[in-house]
Amino acid sequence: MDSLGSVTDGVYDYKGKTFEHDIYLKPTTIVNPKFIRFFKCTFKKPLSINDLDCEKISVSFSDCIFEDEISIYSSDFKELKFSGFRIDKDIQIEWCTMEIFKFNNGSSVGGDFLMYESVVKHEFDCSRLEKFSGKFTANINQYQEGRIEGLRSSFRKSVFNELELAGYFGAVNFDETEIKQNALFSEVIFNKSYFNKALFGTDTKFNSCVFEFLTSFKDSVSIGSISFEICTFKGQSFFTKAKFNKLSISDTSFEERASFDKLEVNIIKLYLTVFQKITFFDELKINKLLKNDNGTIASADDARDWRRTLRYIKQEFQKADNRIDYNRFRAYEMDAYYRQLRWDWREEFRDKFILAATYVVTGFDHSWRRALIFTLTAAALFYSAFYISENYMQTFAISQWQQFASGYFRFLLVTDFYNPLADGRSYIDNTNTIGWFIFILGKIFIAFGIYEMIQAFRKFKA
Repeated sequence: MDSLGSVTDGVYDYKGKTFEHDIYLKPTTIVNPKFIRFFKCTFKKPLSINDLDCEKISVSFSDCIFEDEISIYSSDFKELKFSGFRIDKDIQIEWCTMEIFKFNNGSSVGGDFLMYESVVKHEFDCSRLEKFSGKFTANINQYQEGRIEGLRSSFRKSVFNELELAGYFGAVNFDETEIKQNALFSEVIFNKSYFNKALFGTDTKFNSCVFEFLTSFKDSVSIGSISFEICTFKGQSFFTKAKFNKLSISDTSFEERASFDKLEVNIIKLYLTVFQKITFFDELKINKLLKNDNGTIASADDARDWRRTLRYIKQEFQKADNRIDYNRFRAYEMDAYYRQLRWDWREEFRDKFILAATYVVTGFDHSWRRALIFTLTAAALFYSAFYISENYMQTFAISQWQQFASGYFRFLLVTDFYNPLADGRSYIDNTNTIGWFIFILGKIFIAFGIYEMIQAFRKFKA
């Protein structure tokens, strides 16, 4: 190694070199190193670093080209740095300990990156990676006893194809990061975490993760699905102005204030989710409400999931004393329950019938206009049938329209049980059984329509 570069007081410098053979950095090839620096070098064969046990050593690769694999095992570093490099093969780092790890600044990676069972104590910097075609996997500090104070991690403004993280990463910055396909965060412990303006791809999963302090997904975007399963948000969390295709949160607890203000989603699912403090859903926009993933009307099973989700959101509006949005999501929940039920005579018929009647009269949003139209229309239909039952033996003449109209308005009086076609206060003739049946049934429909109209005016009352 010495003959290929300059060595001064433990500093190994290699500039513009081309290595045609395998490179092995290990205690037998270097003596008392402090810095090993490669600048604009080309590695034609594999690079291996094994069993370097010197916590004061710094190894850096700047603007280098690697044409074969890199493997680093069982070594200790003060700093390990890859900056502005290009490689189309795999990189493996296993069972290593370092103060600082940098893998950043315009680098291009065509293969996979794997860091396994390693410890990073101060800084883990994978920011500004311009191209990463393979899979990036990092498992750090997973079995470290206690927390590493002051650890900072950054993936800011990097582009990944696939990403998988596990372990403890301290304060993490994913701002403006793009993940094109899948991402898995498994048993990751975040200190403060920022995913602002991040772009998530096909499938993103946070599984058994702990967010210890502030968490922010402001203005982030997911074009596929993003899910949180068995997670704990111990600090405040913000999903403000985020845009997700499908958001799923299950078996998850929010211990502090959470904000989903101005969140826009196509589909949202909440299950066994606990909001211990007030959660804000103001101006939440759901584009495919009560629909399946493919945009079709929700089936009974999907409607059951929607109902559960809408109930969670409705309860948070109730806690915040937001009556307007509470009533809006209450209507959505009733609609979901209506779609969930079947016309089963033994079990679900009663609820289905009541909700169907409510839907016909006012809609689940309790529209007074709809109730008024229903009342007038039902009255006209029943009154017309009653009029025919009373006059079926006679020929109808246009000149009788005044009698017809006068009787109709009298028929609308729900407490008037006298014959609306007769002068004075006389009942329907006992021989007209059909007329009595139509008359009473019509009064019931009119009364129900008036009741629902009154309820519509009361929907914002406590």
